[in-house]
Amino acid sequence: MHAVPGDSAPLDTESTASDLHAADLEVARAALGGVPAARARLAGRLDCVRPFAHTLNRRHGRPLGEHACADLAQDAAATAWRRLESYAGHSKLETWVYRIVTYEFMNAVRKKQRRKERTEADLSDTNGLVMESQTNDPDPDRFEAVHAGLARLEPEAQTVIDLKHYEELTFEAIGERMQLSPSAVKRLYYKALKALKASLEGDTG
Repeated sequence: MHAVPGDSAPLDTESTASDLHAADLEVARAALGGVPAARARLAGRLDCVRPFAHTLNRRHGRPLGEHACADLAQDAAATAWRRLESYAGHSKLETWVYRIVTYEFMNAVRKKQRRKERTEADLSDTNGLVMESQTNDPDPDRFEAVHAGLARLEPEAQTVIDLKHYEELTFEAIGERMQLSPSAVKRLYYKALKALKASLEGDTG
């Protein structure tokens, strides 16, 4: 009978980050090896993809509609499975997945923007006019300074800020999602806020 690595990994404040990452790596390797219980555990861990996608969409002013966001989540989950062999355990599994979702999200937004530009160019050529955009999408640069500051944070810090402010989750709920204790999440959150404030103050001089 195969045991699933990481099932008994302690999640309290005494667990070190390296311990947790090693357990995540073992689960990933076992899943790649075809261990059914490990694949099921990994599938459960990948449930974070959908909320990550919706969080990113809200942070950037909802450039993607509901269906497009759902498609993005499916694509990101598939990418995570395909690239699982590249996961080396240098960060938590959810942090690694968050980077994949972010990459897929930015690609989806760029593709949407290119389609919009081509459509407007076609309309302009047809009518001899520059068509004004009728979209309700907010200005993507509206929170540019905040976005830039968040991008400079460590991935886990970005995730905590997103889940706290955009998902409006409690520290306990964030801990469950990130496989951390509530106290560890709280420390990471306030450290991230301090770093973000310093980054924004530096941008404004």
